[in-house]
Amino acid sequence: MIILHAPIDIARQMEIISRAQTELGHPSFYLDVTPRRVSNLSFRSLPVIPFADIIDFHYARSFVTPIAEALRFRNRNPAASTADLPILRKMGKRIIFHFHGCDIRYYEDGMDYPLNSCFHCYRERAGRRKKNFLARLRRYADKFVVTTPDLLWFVQDAAYVPTALRIEDWKFAPPKNHGLPLKVVHAPSNPYGIKGTDYVLEALKPFVSRGQVALTLVQNMSRRQVLEACRQADFAIDQLLVGWYGVFAQEMMALGKPVVCYINRGLRGHQKDLPIINADPESLPSVIEKVISDEKLRKRKGYEGRRFVERVHDSHVVAKQLIRLYLNC
Repeated sequence: MIILHAPIDIARQMEIISRAQTELGHPSFYLDVTPRRVSNLSFRSLPVIPFADIIDFHYARSFVTPIAEALRFRNRNPAASTADLPILRKMGKRIIFHFHGCDIRYYEDGMDYPLNSCFHCYRERAGRRKKNFLARLRRYADKFVVTTPDLLWFVQDAAYVPTALRIEDWKFAPPKNHGLPLKVVHAPSNPYGIKGTDYVLEALKPFVSRGQVALTLVQNMSRRQVLEACRQADFAIDQLLVGWYGVFAQEMMALGKPVVCYINRGLRGHQKDLPIINADPESLPSVIEKVISDEKLRKRKGYEGRRFVERVHDSHVVAKQLIRLYLNC
């Protein structure tokens, strides 16, 4: 079975999964054709297309979708942005669509929590367009995959397969007992507030002013600087509006850092023994105070987090889940 991942390498997921699948004995390749990253285009896997048995498309795009988007064809003519799918079906390819977040998430008045990522992002109030596009993808897809369980609200028949992490790249570095201020890290996503960064900054203000915490925003930094800031951290605050944790949270858990994040009550059953310290924008100040004052909690959650990502997010664990899914298409 030959596997090809394309066309957008979100959070290095195509690269990480492809490498793990190959190490498990299944030849796997990835093809990044994102126009906005012309300098990083990876066309070396183009010759694999005719021979691939499985094509795992990431971020609700096929091979031609990024090109159609660059030419502004997608919204005017959705068929133009998926013109390769009928051809791939005729070639006998098994087609997977791998959703990661905003590619399929949209705002709904019926969401069961008043604060959510789409509410703060006008670009994602595009439910009709995304529903129509999903309907078109259904004509050709053998299976849908979502990387976080909140996306099952939008693609109910998808399989939930967590994002992958190369555990060996993240050396365990639990928090040190060095007194105050505690070092906290947060990684903003973009200016639209999808992660709830404004709430994080507001909640941390009094703690920063009293010298209880020192905040580092992980942005506009080199890879080395990011890793150093994360290794030195005492705890991390991830996203407060999505209802689930992201890749940043799992990386911090791999380092052995306690993570504060909003986990929606309707999603908590999707992972057993989830070590996240739960907080929403309203409860965040009191949760931060508890984390600061309870060293044993920080230490315990750090160790639990590392064990959790080893069990759930290790790239070989995720690669095996996807291989089983491919075989059952």
